[in-house]
Amino acid sequence: MPPVQRLLVVDDNPDARLLLSELLSISGYEVSAVPSGREALEVLDGVDPSLAILDLQMPEMDIFATLAAIRERCPSLPVIALSGHVLPQDESRIQAAGFDRSLSKPVALPALLDAVRGMLPPPEGAP
Repeated sequence: MPPVQRLLVVDDNPDARLLLSELLSISGYEVSAVPSGREALEVLDGVDPSLAILDLQMPEMDIFATLAAIRERCPSLPVIALSGHVLPQDESRIQAAGFDRSLSKPVALPALLDAVRGMLPPPEGAP
């Protein structure tokens, strides 16, 4: 049996977090969803995700500090940035920070699934 594809979703908006979690779960992924970068790092202590999705605007730790801490623990983990209201300097920082992919919010759910599937093999029994 192939390994479970675990995804880490980090978004401080509870509605967005729930929507992303449900979409990805229905698509066959196991999802850990948290509201902050600090909680994402706690999840990494107990779970080995296959991919992480980070919202640009987060409390406590910003997306760049969160990515740096994730990269220290999991250097090869693919990470997608979800960004809304991006200023030109933010887009260049997103690219320079080393995100594997960036999607704009509100994200088209098929585009998010395409991005995830493009970075990971499909989960066993996925629709």
